[in-house]
Amino acid sequence: MLGNIIGIEENIVLVKLNVDLNKVQNLVNLMVIMEYEKKRIVGEIINIKDGVAYVNLQGEIRGDRFIYGVISKPSFASVIKLISKEKIPMIISTEEFIENKHLYLGTSPIYEGVKINVEINDFFSHHFAIFGSTGSGKSCSVARLFQNLFAKPNSIPYRSSVFIFDAYGEYHTAFEHLHDVVPEINFKYYTTNIDHSSDKILSIPLWLLDTDDIALLLDCTKPTQLPIIEKALKLVTIFA
Repeated sequence: MLGNIIGIEENIVLVKLNVDLNKVQNLVNLMVIMEYEKKRIVGEIINIKDGVAYVNLQGEIRGDRFIYGVISKPSFASVIKLISKEKIPMIISTEEFIENKHLYLGTSPIYEGVKINVEINDFFSHHFAIFGSTGSGKSCSVARLFQNLFAKPNSIPYRSSVFIFDAYGEYHTAFEHLHDVVPEINFKYYTTNIDHSSDKILSIPLWLLDTDDIALLLDCTKPTQLPIIEKALKLVTIFA
């Protein structure tokens, strides 16, 4: 038993640890299970201070399935244990990988050797976000995500289209050779950089831009400049 619950604050459970922290592995970011009668609630240790672990509630195990979100808080009489490495895929991955159904994301940085897979349709039918500081690998993660999805020679995602608005030109080299890997996949790259003659230049018709867009492009910051831009846009429709 890892410890005893001494408090619950919203989605955080406070657990007084009864283990010697100097003799056990680092517990932060490990998953724990809180069991009482038929309830099995899962949480992640996000911090430890003065012998108290702060556990962020994640979900519940019902039968042989993990379900995100908790309806009720754990009992103070709960038995708290670390979740074994063998059961972690139930929570952060899929226990069985099926080529045409699942997408491989990578391996867990916390549980060595545990592969993280997601069900493709379920993953892309919900919102998701990738957070991180500058240089942490957000762009590489996005690139690898779609490379793993589209570079499946035995499971091609037909009738799927992905649009990436790439403000910094980071994804061109990541996807330009996808057609060589899977001939059924096409990749098109549009740019506003006229130095990239090998790519399609994105041309925006002037009538598509309004006064604020033109002011932004011309770096017009004075209010007296806006009427001039408005008049110029009206003249364009006459002379062009």
